[in-house]
Amino acid sequence: MQASELLQRMGSNRTPLIIDARGEVEFKRCHIRSAINVPVRKLLLHSGYLPPDKGRVVVVTCEHGHRTAVASALLSLYGYRNTEFLEGSPESWKEADLPLDTSDFGFPRLGMAVDRCSDPVAHPDFGRRDVTSSRRIGND
Repeated sequence: MQASELLQRMGSNRTPLIIDARGEVEFKRCHIRSAINVPVRKLLLHSGYLPPDKGRVVVVTCEHGHRTAVASALLSLYGYRNTEFLEGSPESWKEADLPLDTSDFGFPRLGMAVDRCSDPVAHPDFGRRDVTSSRRIGND
């Protein structure tokens, strides 16, 4: 599905469910408005929210398409018949000046000094140690 078609459907009574298959940190950095975050690992474990209506149109997105393909395959296995890929990514939406939600960390939407959709250093957790393991979040 093209971004323009999804935007048009979002403003109508045929609004599809938008599933963002990226991880929680990526999702919080920026995401398509009204999208819900269901990472692939949660789909594998049946722990993410899925609508009870398996006939509803579900549009799946991620950053590069790999997780979208896996998520769509899993949704098909679970009986969802109307799954579609969103062409592009949240970054493509940003480039087309379509509505993104970047408010999860309390930054103002206008006048931001950094582009949080594409700049991982702008993320508040960048460089912080992950307390569940010995790895660092972000580049060392």
